Amino acid sequence: MSKISSFVLTILCFVSLLSCADQALLPRDLAYVWKADTFRYATIQAYDTATQLLKQQLPSYTGKNWAVFVDIDDTILSNRTIWTLIALGKETNSDETYTNYHRHAAMPAIDGAIEFLKFVRLKGGTIILCTNRPAIERPFTLENLQNQGVPFDALYLLEKDAQNDFTHDSTKHLRREAVTKGTLNDINGKPLPAMTSLLYIGDQITDLYDPTNPANTFDAMKEHFKTDFVVIPNPMYGLWMQHGVFVPREVSRSELDSNTPPVTQDLNQILAN
Repeated sequence: MSKISSFVLTILCFVSLLSCADQALLPRDLAYVWKADTFRYATIQAYDTATQLLKQQLPSYTGKNWAVFVDIDDTILSNRTIWTLIALGKETNSDETYTNYHRHAAMPAIDGAIEFLKFVRLKGGTIILCTNRPAIERPFTLENLQNQGVPFDALYLLEKDAQNDFTHDSTKHLRREAVTKGTLNDINGKPLPAMTSLLYIGDQITDLYDPTNPANTFDAMKEHFKTDFVVIPNPMYGLWMQHGVFVPREVSRSELDSNTPPVTQDLNQILAN
């Protein structure tokens, strides 16, 4: 069976899960991402906000080099399938799990993302995609982006090249600086000029700025969210989970088995295969 066929089978299992089973089988955050129209509207609204903010800045950058700096996971491509498998106890929360599923190159695009990036391309901007995926994932990240029709000019993972070492750049501050310094290459290896990033877009604070810098307090950064920072909603995970305010709830196998409607038992059989 090809990797695409096996992935399609996995997706069909999820369609059965989300269409037939009680949503209580999933944590609320995942049920929201899969089923709530308001989540889809929120991502569309976020990207529309990005478009409007860009329009406000463009008159000042006529004839100049400018870029947008955009995250990938749960900003352009959705990882909801991976997180659902983890929540259901079918996969472990590990780098190996993410890489195995990214290898399928079949993550769907987030609503609003492609339309926004096409607008950037139309206006002559450079699209820089920045992700904390490891370097080994470059080929299937490229494949997934191309499969979804995502326009972009440069792609940077946690990797190094002749000019830069980004292998430990988890806060992305080195890659943001590299845009300004002009030390990046485009997807074909051609050097990019020094540019101003007009917008930073992502689902995590680290996609926008370095939260480990003591100067970057909430009050110091909040004005940027009116001008050049855009957040894509993501209730599934984030740095906020590490501060004692939320304990992620995983659905145990016993909880699944305790649901007695016949359709749920059928679902158990599917998930057991």
